[in-house]
Amino acid sequence: MYMTFKEIHELQRLPLALKIIYARDAIAAAFAKCQSRPAIAFSGGKDSNVLWHIIRKYFPSQAAGMAAIFGNTGVEFPESLRLLATRNPPASSSQSQMAISNIWLCR
Repeated sequence: MYMTFKEIHELQRLPLALKIIYARDAIAAAFAKCQSRPAIAFSGGKDSNVLWHIIRKYFPSQAAGMAAIFGNTGVEFPESLRLLATRNPPASSSQSQMAISNIWLCR
């Protein structure tokens, strides 16, 4: 969907409850189009945490089979790495799946 900066600015001014409804609708539409196992890119930042929270809260059955992929590029914020480390045991070089909420570590 294409949006102008003006349209984005107008949406940013909406109340939180309405933003959540729009987010749920967009996520539902994505699940409806998905032909295989859904996945999200998970950076550990605020946006991916909010997206993952909304998916788990409103779409629990889809979240159960979903993968969240974290790619450690070496330029992540230390806070994001600490968040992942506090929720996950260190992964060995042969173990790529992490314990928290289907998050996969890409090295």
